[in-house]
Amino acid sequence: MANKYTYTKEKRDPQIQWYPTKQGKRWRVKFAFVVRGKAVHIEKQGFRSFDEARAFKAKAYDNEMENRVTVHKRYTVDDYWRIYADNKVKSGAWRSSTAYAREQGYNAYLKEYWGKVLLKDVTRLEYQNWLSDYVIKHDLAKSTSQHITAMMGGIMSDALVNELITRNPIKKIRNSGREPQDLSLTRKQYDQVLDYMRYSPSLNATQRGVIVLAAHALRRSEVAGMKLKYFHGDYVDVLGQLNGYGDYTDVKSVASRRSVPLTKEARDILLEAIARARGIYLLNGRPMTDDDFIFVNDSGGPFYTQYITVLFKKMSKDLEFHIAPHMLRHAFSTFAFSLEGANPRDISNIMGHKNVSMSLYYNLGTDDGKRELIDKLDEDLRSNG
Repeated sequence: MANKYTYTKEKRDPQIQWYPTKQGKRWRVKFAFVVRGKAVHIEKQGFRSFDEARAFKAKAYDNEMENRVTVHKRYTVDDYWRIYADNKVKSGAWRSSTAYAREQGYNAYLKEYWGKVLLKDVTRLEYQNWLSDYVIKHDLAKSTSQHITAMMGGIMSDALVNELITRNPIKKIRNSGREPQDLSLTRKQYDQVLDYMRYSPSLNATQRGVIVLAAHALRRSEVAGMKLKYFHGDYVDVLGQLNGYGDYTDVKSVASRRSVPLTKEARDILLEAIARARGIYLLNGRPMTDDDFIFVNDSGGPFYTQYITVLFKKMSKDLEFHIAPHMLRHAFSTFAFSLEGANPRDISNIMGHKNVSMSLYYNLGTDDGKRELIDKLDEDLRSNG
């Protein structure tokens, strides 16, 4: 029997057509799409409005996609995390140390609540509510909240690409949390750190060497990865890094490969650290070679980044203000840029930054610097008034 209706495509959506009936205007939905190489046809009519027809179309598409996914496998977030992480390692996108760090993050933040949830059941609303509550409960920084969302978003985005879900719900998430810790040091605090390095009876030569290189704007992993062959008396080469998982790798970027001049004091401190390392290596049955690390523990093993963190925590307690290795990089930038005649490019090269703008970002300024600037401006205005 021939179809008795005449259909007219809607300009708003050609897959929806209207047609006249004795009861008034009605709408039909008719469209096709392909899922996993198979054509799917959807057709239904009798809708009383365009909006009703459009809502059916959207729901029909989602239901069909979900049914196809469910037939394939009902993956939980845990299930897919394993696939996602393994593929990152196999493709070379993640080093083993990166994979370990990501695994720690997933287990710490996402696994308990989300691990057994089906991918298809993750909703934006539930994730947003959970994240907001979780950040408050654990007093997390906003940067940590962003890190958690990036991790969950990565999982869901990859699942979407592999057609296991019909849309990524982790979009336009509002990341909250406390502001990060103040990384600035006053000049007085900076001088206290240097005096602690010089005179504290609780420090050995290795620990003094770690602090002095951190004060020369080396990153924590670069300090841990400093080898004897990179020490040249009045300067060090920064060509490798040692992370907390025992991986020795190239530095993070081409710009990070650099030579850093040393003060005479720094040279002497590093010579003492090298002498101590030679003794430790001998006590553990072998001489020190050019390819050995300068900073070692009493067993002759590397002075990992975790040890550096512990050292700075002890220093914070002794000095009664917070100090971390990265804060010395910020302090270096702040005080170097305040020097009259300092070349910004030289500062950037020492810090291992490709762009001077990044080194300027590390320049946090100081209250003393602000006062000096205002006084200089006032003096200039008065002399030219």
